[in-house]
Amino acid sequence: MDQDASVDLQPAWKTKPEIEKIRAELETERTWNYAEELEREATERTLVVDNAGPEEAGRMEREFEEEKFARLQDRVAGRRDFQVELINRRQDARLRLIKDYSHRQREYLLDEERSAYQEHVRHAISTKKYHKAEHKLKRKLKGNQGDVSIEVRKSAESDHDSLFGSEVRAYKVTWKRHPQPIEIRLHQARVLKDKVPKGLYSIRCSVWDRLGGQPIAFAREDPAVWKKQSRKVEHVGEYQDLELLLDDSLEVLAPSKADLRPTMVFVFELLYHGTRDEIMATGVFPLCNSELDYSQGQFKAPLLRGILHKRIQRFSDFEALYSHNVDDWLCNLYFELHKQTPLMEGQRDYTVLLTKEPEAMEQVESKGLDVFDYETLRTPDQFTGYQQSVAVDAVFSNPVARARYIAAEMVSELGILAYKHLEFYVTILFLCLAIWASRYTHYIGEFLFLKGQRVPVTTFEVKIYTIEISYPPEMSLGVEIGVVILGIVFTLSCFIFLAILAFAASRFLGNYPKWVYRFTACFGIVAVLDPLVTIIEVVLRNKSDGDMYKLYNYFGREEGSPAIGAFLTGFMYLGLIGVSLFFFYTYLLYVHMNSRLLDMYIRLTSPEPHFFLPSDSEISVRYLDWVIFKARAYRALNGDTRKVNISEYSVSGETYRHVCLYTVGVDHSRVLYRHFLVMASGAICELSGARLG
Repeated sequence: MDQDASVDLQPAWKTKPEIEKIRAELETERTWNYAEELEREATERTLVVDNAGPEEAGRMEREFEEEKFARLQDRVAGRRDFQVELINRRQDARLRLIKDYSHRQREYLLDEERSAYQEHVRHAISTKKYHKAEHKLKRKLKGNQGDVSIEVRKSAESDHDSLFGSEVRAYKVTWKRHPQPIEIRLHQARVLKDKVPKGLYSIRCSVWDRLGGQPIAFAREDPAVWKKQSRKVEHVGEYQDLELLLDDSLEVLAPSKADLRPTMVFVFELLYHGTRDEIMATGVFPLCNSELDYSQGQFKAPLLRGILHKRIQRFSDFEALYSHNVDDWLCNLYFELHKQTPLMEGQRDYTVLLTKEPEAMEQVESKGLDVFDYETLRTPDQFTGYQQSVAVDAVFSNPVARARYIAAEMVSELGILAYKHLEFYVTILFLCLAIWASRYTHYIGEFLFLKGQRVPVTTFEVKIYTIEISYPPEMSLGVEIGVVILGIVFTLSCFIFLAILAFAASRFLGNYPKWVYRFTACFGIVAVLDPLVTIIEVVLRNKSDGDMYKLYNYFGREEGSPAIGAFLTGFMYLGLIGVSLFFFYTYLLYVHMNSRLLDMYIRLTSPEPHFFLPSDSEISVRYLDWVIFKARAYRALNGDTRKVNISEYSVSGETYRHVCLYTVGVDHSRVLYRHFLVMASGAICELSGARLG
């Protein structure tokens, strides 16, 4: 059954004739012999592997491993050699780089040093030119009365090309001769009462060169701008009218700081405007304080009745007028002083910033006067800060400050810098006369000494400018020293005689000519400088036996060492200059112009307790007698009269008297009219009605 099944499964088209036919066709066609081709290629690619044993296989495996290890070693060695060569190349490159960097660094340092040196040279040249230009600018401005102040400002950005780096130098140019505006705030004249008649009053202020001198005027002082007189204020003229309320500001011009002198003063005048203007009272106050600067602050000054007399040239004389007689005192004036910007209308100051741009300039123009806020004085506590003293610390406590003050005072007294005024030429004339006179006094002193020592004087010839004296050269050391000293001492003695004469005349006669004071001061200057004048005379006359050569020649002749004589001569000259300077200083303080310099010194440096100033409500005995006389003579139409009651009180051993004036009615009732308190010191003050209760 199986065979039948298989036969049945063959396809019907696969019959034998067909197969044969296909075979015949295939045989007749050329076919590719794949078997031969495969065998040929296989033969060419056949790897013949012999049959080897285990030993041979192990050997071959070891050889293969050794060969493989050798190849790896060769590969590692090559890699190592490559790494070594790479490191060597890197090291060579680094050395070349370091060498090149060092070379370039040296070149850079050399260039930097060269640039720094060139910059230093350039900066030195620029600085030298700058300082030269700055000095020239200052000298030029000084000649034109200008003043340069330098301010160094720090800049936020540093400029290495700039002359001063991050600093900016600001030059502020001002003019020394600008007049200084001063604002005077007049508050009130206190307790004027019935001392002056009813009417309109005002205060006028001016600046004087000194007490008893002349007012100072300015060519450009415009009355429309500078106000010297206050507004007019009405005063009732009764005893109840206590204050003259001014509450006004004055603007006056004072000399510039360069022209400021210690003797300059403010002069206040109380004007009464009736049928004609009349000066009722006058007061003075220093323009300068103890620092030789303008007075500023709150002050008070006494006003004395009438016009200021020219003979009052000292503050002590002015104070003596009302300290001896209170009737000469009228009232106290309360005021404030403030310094304004020293620029007048139309003037300019400049501030120049020294930068690379020359246009960096700030221009400061006058914007008018400054405005200050003032309070009106009404309560007693508001008056406590007002004083007479202008002392600012103890600036005159050291010799330098005193010398500065005396120098400024002497410049003012002698008019040394005022070459446009007659005083300057008078001073020059007096100095020439003093030098001429000192030559005679010098040699007369030597002549008298030689006669006193019985030394034969071989020559005594009076010439128009000096005296010629000669004596035998073989003299002792004492005689030579006496000749060197006594000429100067005799000149100093003549100056002391003139000083004593001036002191006696001012004390006992009360007056001494001003020109004699000035000649005495000039002679004192020559007496101080007499050794120098003698040296100049000897040099000009080429005298080998002059005063300054006497000890030089003596020690050269006797000891063989002339240097000792020169040293002794210089030492004695310095000592005599010091002694003469002491006497001249004493004359200036206590004698010159009736000790006006000392008086001004005391006024500027004294504290407040040193001054005497009547209390605002103080009255004189004459005024009290006049009030009591009027009270006793009083009779009213309704029959009222006035009575006086005096009571004494003792407090801590001091006696006070209370004087009361009452108005007594017909019904014997009493009403307080006025009352006064007589202090233990003798001062009399009027009390207000409120103080009685």
